[in-house]
Amino acid sequence: AQLKELEAPAFGGQERSAAEERLSEELLAERERLGAAETRLEEERTASQAQLKELEGLRKDFAFADQARQEVEARAAALDAKLEAMETRAAEATLDDEVRQRQGESSRMDKQACGPRSPSPALVQESSEEFNLPDFVWSCGNSEVMAFVQRLVDENMRLKRQQGGGAGVSQGPPSECPASPPLATEIFDAADVPAVRALAFASAISENDGHQIQPLLALFEQHEGDAKVCSQICAALENLTFTDNEHRKNIVRLGGVETILGMLKRFQDADGPLLRPAVDALWNLTFEDEAVDLATEAGGIEQVVEVMRAHAECAEVQSGACAVLLNLAVREPNRWRIIQGGGAACIAAAMQRHSANEEVLEQGCQALYMLAYHPDLRPHVMASKAHEAAKLAMDSRHGAGRVQKWGRWLQEVLNC
Repeated sequence: AQLKELEAPAFGGQERSAAEERLSEELLAERERLGAAETRLEEERTASQAQLKELEGLRKDFAFADQARQEVEARAAALDAKLEAMETRAAEATLDDEVRQRQGESSRMDKQACGPRSPSPALVQESSEEFNLPDFVWSCGNSEVMAFVQRLVDENMRLKRQQGGGAGVSQGPPSECPASPPLATEIFDAADVPAVRALAFASAISENDGHQIQPLLALFEQHEGDAKVCSQICAALENLTFTDNEHRKNIVRLGGVETILGMLKRFQDADGPLLRPAVDALWNLTFEDEAVDLATEAGGIEQVVEVMRAHAECAEVQSGACAVLLNLAVREPNRWRIIQGGGAACIAAAMQRHSANEEVLEQGCQALYMLAYHPDLRPHVMASKAHEAAKLAMDSRHGAGRVQKWGRWLQEVLNC
């Protein structure tokens, strides 16, 4: 319209020039306004994209935190279950010890003497129960071995009397002979130790003997071909690592994880009870992240699955193996290796085979839950008959409700 006015005859030359100049200024101002609007729009678009990225990052962080929480809860529940089982064993052992102390205190006080000697039948019975030594240890006839075992027995009795002093247990008359150095303060010399003596030493290890870790691992290496010695050393390592984080770290640092896995591989076809201490010691150690990585590098997942297959009828081995796989499953690549190696199928099969065993059902549910919690693995877990295993746990009449609870949780995550 303004251009038409400019073209009209009524406009003179000056007026036309002024109008054109005014129009140019208005067009330039409009372009500047449009440019500023586009700039603001681009800035708002950039800010919106940044906010979207931030929200996506927060969503991923929340998902990761929730996953970490689930994993920590599963591992904590596994530790609670093991603690409960150990407390039950400890209570039973304490009751047995108290009965034996009251029955045999007077005879032990009368029979204390200096120097090597063969133990009396009553003391043999007591000490064999105390240390769980094989019969051939007591009948070997080797005076050096018997002297060493007797020192362990005497020292154990002395420590028990000291602990029971507040409860009215007599501590007996002081011995006139020089006392043997206590196991609790003396580092064992592991050079050229015969199998019988190695068994006796490992049997006497308590949870407070962390300074004996290196000698134990040295004996492990010396007697790597003796299944009984290796099993007893694993039992000692299990005692040392149940509640003490430092003991676990020291054993891991000294190569204990690889040593135990080596034993499981060498004696894979041995009796299940001989392998149980090794599996349980590995269970304790794999609460350490470093142990998880070392076990994975050493083929621990595959070895544990093979042990499960070889000892399908041994409930104790199955429950411990389920717990080890649960601890190893904290790493995402490990979860895939467990699935691909048939670990989920072995766990579900163990739960079905030992449906009356509370520990197998609980540890199995926890391990399958850890795997099934991840959507990409869930179909593989379901294919291993996890639904049937979860139902067995839910319908179990054993335990105080923990098994049934984990069965319900496993069923819920499978139905997601």
